[in-house]
Amino acid sequence: MFDNFHIAAITKRNGMKLRLVEPRGQLQRALSNNWSGQFQKFTTQVHEIDFAINYKPEEGEHFRICPYDLPPWLEGKNSENIKKVERIHRSDYLVNAIAGIVAFTRDRGNNELMLFQNFSKGHIIQPGGYIFLGPDAFSHPDLYSNADSRLLRLDNKLSAVYFPEEKKLLFDSFRNVNTFLPISDSYRLASKKDILNILNHKLFECDDENTIVNNATQFMRRRFAMLKDAEILGALSAAKVKEQADEHNIDIRINDDKIIFPTENHQAKILLQFLNDEIFRGSLTNEIYETNSKKKVDV
Repeated sequence: MFDNFHIAAITKRNGMKLRLVEPRGQLQRALSNNWSGQFQKFTTQVHEIDFAINYKPEEGEHFRICPYDLPPWLEGKNSENIKKVERIHRSDYLVNAIAGIVAFTRDRGNNELMLFQNFSKGHIIQPGGYIFLGPDAFSHPDLYSNADSRLLRLDNKLSAVYFPEEKKLLFDSFRNVNTFLPISDSYRLASKKDILNILNHKLFECDDENTIVNNATQFMRRRFAMLKDAEILGALSAAKVKEQADEHNIDIRINDDKIIFPTENHQAKILLQFLNDEIFRGSLTNEIYETNSKKKVDV
């Protein structure tokens, strides 16, 4: 069991924030024991590999980013000061804005840890729903059955672990973890040659390559690098990309089965995010979001 174990929800409404989830008594002890087991499973006999977006970890492998700088809303938080964070309540509307779950705790060596789980709409139990908790996790399987208000259902496995002293992040999937931690901000920048190679791909038509290359921001250069390493352009067609973009109300122009790559930075940024699966439509709000910050995209 961990020492000083506390759980918080990562919410995405009005910017990324933490809201404390504070179980008490037997439930808190059971969760601490359960997450301790998840931590041991996640970190024991695991081969750490440096993050590469075009590589899918095999069983027994986790991506590593070291050093990894935490985002401002998470920086400096630990198992002591997290108790000062505002609580989230069962009836709180923010349950529909949860992007992930994070636990703050200390291991047996008194080292601080941050443990992360993904969170989805399916992890919200609505009034009249039921949660059946297995005896391997809790001594009272019916502890939260017959829910009379919205409850949070936690996953049974971790998706990432952060070691603050080493500034090391271990995670299993870029696409999963990038929804609540800005992993793409740690990615390398594409060179001018990399950008030109992408712009000259048969999928694109480009009127002014030099303007795009010379005006590319660091944000865009990271997305060019991600696109290059993902090696997905050859599997795409302009018509298919256009079809998907229209569903997201994103303006993409095509000509002769080629995507016209915009020279204006704002539109180029949106296209790059879309091609890198960093834009999605919220299932509840129907708004368009970026996966890092979840702020509305002006398209």
